[in-house]
Amino acid sequence: MTAFRGRLPMFKYFGSKCRSGKYYPPPKYPTICEPFAGGAGYSLRYRDHDVILGDLDDELIRLWQWLVMADPAEIAALPYESLVVGQDLRTLGLRPEAADLIRRWQRTGQCSSWTVSNFNHITAVDGATGKPQWLPGPLPNGTVGKNTGMWHPNTQAYLAYAVTTIRHWLAYCIAYDDWLDIVATWFIDPPYQRVASPYRIRTPIDYTHLRDWVMSRRGQVIVCEQAGADWLPFVPCCEVSGMRGKMRGVAGAKSQEVVFVREAL
Repeated sequence: MTAFRGRLPMFKYFGSKCRSGKYYPPPKYPTICEPFAGGAGYSLRYRDHDVILGDLDDELIRLWQWLVMADPAEIAALPYESLVVGQDLRTLGLRPEAADLIRRWQRTGQCSSWTVSNFNHITAVDGATGKPQWLPGPLPNGTVGKNTGMWHPNTQAYLAYAVTTIRHWLAYCIAYDDWLDIVATWFIDPPYQRVASPYRIRTPIDYTHLRDWVMSRRGQVIVCEQAGADWLPFVPCCEVSGMRGKMRGVAGAKSQEVVFVREAL
């Protein structure tokens, strides 16, 4: 079996904890609950645990439900070289979840566009091996044979393997306060209190209600937030860079992540 870095995401997602997950405490219980699932970056670090995902984004949950049972051969057969910039992924005869997977590897944020991006493409062929070189650069509409965003053969090879590691996961379209209270590691990564929501489903959150719900959970509780949040006694966790800085219009900007941890109840 090809060796892959175990921290890779299943798809790109704004606010994913795939890179920063190492700064949070490891789970103390065999079950991990993520009621604001997103990209489930924390759970992917401990994917051998029993993982339960929840989110109000039905599109996102359908993608997770498909990935849990996806056939590796189907993922390996998804298109990449035949994709054309500007092409609507929904017109290619793919199952909706497969088209969703490809578009999420091309873009983050709201991910509202279904068209093929022109972020990367094949610009040369290695003379020694004859293999294409996947390099960034502009791509005229109609050009075929390129790597769009981060969707490329290496991505497919990783995902074809990765889906076999999450067969035991569960995913539900459910509000956080409709969850049953079970003894588990609760990794709670809600839309941040003082950050404009980039998500498809923008349900206003009553942070007082969320705080009371968090404190009622049994087991280990880990809550993520950004500096400035005041609905729990957060402490500094780590600095992250990337999409949040870009949304503020500051290239390379970093934001201070904070965390609340209650080890057991």
